[in-house]
Amino acid sequence: METKKSKVTGIIFDKSGQGKNGPWHSFTIGFENGDSGKYFANANPQTYFKMNEVAEYTKEVTQNGQYTNTKISPVRQGNGGGKFFGGSPTAQNKRTALECSVQLVVAGKITSEQALGTAKKFSDWLNADDQPKPQAPPAPQPPAPSDDFRSNPSDDLPF
Repeated sequence: METKKSKVTGIIFDKSGQGKNGPWHSFTIGFENGDSGKYFANANPQTYFKMNEVAEYTKEVTQNGQYTNTKISPVRQGNGGGKFFGGSPTAQNKRTALECSVQLVVAGKITSEQALGTAKKFSDWLNADDQPKPQAPPAPQPPAPSDDFRSNPSDDLPF
C-alpha cells in the first residue's frame, strides 16, 4: 500500500448502510492517474475528496475469491495532538505513554533522544501488574459441637 497523489476526476455515491459504529456511505472515487476504488465515509456527502482537486490517498487491493476489491483511503495530516481509541488496553497505554513523552520533549523537560526510553518507562508503569489481588475473606468456622445440646441457653427452640 503506497501513498499517491492525483487529481479527483469522479465521485459517485454508491450506497448507505448502518453498521455497529453508526451509518456508513460508500463512494467510488476516480483519479486522473487512472486509479479508482471504494471510499467509505461517515457522512453523505463525503468531505475529503473534492472534484478537480489533488488529493493524497492510499490504494489497497484485496482479492476475495473471484472478486477484486479496491479500497481508497485518504491520507490525513495529523496535528500531533490526536487521540486514538480502540485496541487493547496495553496498546492504549503505549500510545498514552508515547504522547506523554512527546509532551515532555515539547516542554523541554527531556531531549528527543530520551523520548522513546521515557515512553517505555511510562508504558511499563501503566501496564505493571503489581497491584495486590483482592483476597477472599476466610470462610466462617462452624461453632464447636457441644456435648449437651440442651444446655445451650441461646437455643430458643421449643423442643
